[in-house]
Amino acid sequence: MANGKKLADKGKKITPEAAKEIANTKDISSVVVELPQPLRTHPNLRLYLSASSPHPIDSYGCTVCHRGSGESVGFVTSDHSPEAFHREIMEEAVSEVEKFEKSELATEKTREEWHEKYHWHKQHHWDYPMLPVSATEASCLQCHRDSLELIREAAPTLYKGWKLIEDRGCYACHKIQGWRETRKPGPALTSIGAKLTPEFVSAWVENPKAFRPTTRMPQIFHLENSRASRRRSRPRSRKCAP
Repeated sequence: MANGKKLADKGKKITPEAAKEIANTKDISSVVVELPQPLRTHPNLRLYLSASSPHPIDSYGCTVCHRGSGESVGFVTSDHSPEAFHREIMEEAVSEVEKFEKSELATEKTREEWHEKYHWHKQHHWDYPMLPVSATEASCLQCHRDSLELIREAAPTLYKGWKLIEDRGCYACHKIQGWRETRKPGPALTSIGAKLTPEFVSAWVENPKAFRPTTRMPQIFHLENSRASRRRSRPRSRKCAP
């Protein structure tokens, strides 16, 4: 163990045999094994997987956090989701718009490579595809809906998004799981089609403050990080009257 831990601390690669020896020890949470996937050590073992962590693998497994088909042992049938792994494409982006567009290009390149190498395709009859690495935090909400402060550092993106819903009051009009029993200060959108015209809804969503200056609803369209093609094709509405 001492030799294995020493190698890990120095950032040197460890053989599969050494990794197996390390995995059989009690102090696995302090070891980082640099091996190619699928042999690489899971990150943050003090929090995940090890016997002393709050989420021991024997009790939690994998799909509770990562989703996918837990009974499958194949790359395709386990239902992986492609992601923007090609960071060299992402590094070319400067503005928020470019970052979004480059992310889509990088994801598409990953999808093409998977199709060529693994004959990858979406599993149409499986409802829970494996979450991309960037979205894994979303699974924390299954158990920590009422204890988000506890996972604030471990799931910063999830925490920030949840606080935005709370601060902006999105649940006031939109049906969001976890907020359905909360008092609604705004109108329900269930029968909005019977009350408002399509033109008004378009203008309202495009620029909420043009209709109600005091609203906390954020503007989504015509911003720097909006999809460029949508910004060019979507006409700006001037009037906001029902």
